[in-house]
Amino acid sequence: MSISRQAAINGNASGIFELGGPDIETFRGLMQRMLSVVRRKRILFNIPFGIANISALFIELAHKASLGIMPLMLTRDQVKSLRLDNVVSPGAKTLADLGVDATAMEAVLDTYLYRFRPQK
Repeated sequence: MSISRQAAINGNASGIFELGGPDIETFRGLMQRMLSVVRRKRILFNIPFGIANISALFIELAHKASLGIMPLMLTRDQVKSLRLDNVVSPGAKTLADLGVDATAMEAVLDTYLYRFRPQK
């Protein structure tokens, strides 16, 4: 059953909800999990935010100059977003308030990412 339908049935869908699973992970941790599931090896390295912001600026300018032909691989807004933790706030209304149990990443990652595995 969808979250919105569950909330409508329970009658407690008013307000602002912060939806997140039970797992808390770093961005590096998420990338490592993803690489493991898709069975690929890549080198992960940290880039300082200042350098990432400058890179994003050049990528945005190239995107505009190419009239959208060059894809936006990174934006300054994405760099800004990565500076902050993206976790459910203490005391916020959550999935539990909607009567929905959060699902752990381990239970669903394979079903979302299996198609990105190398094909033999």
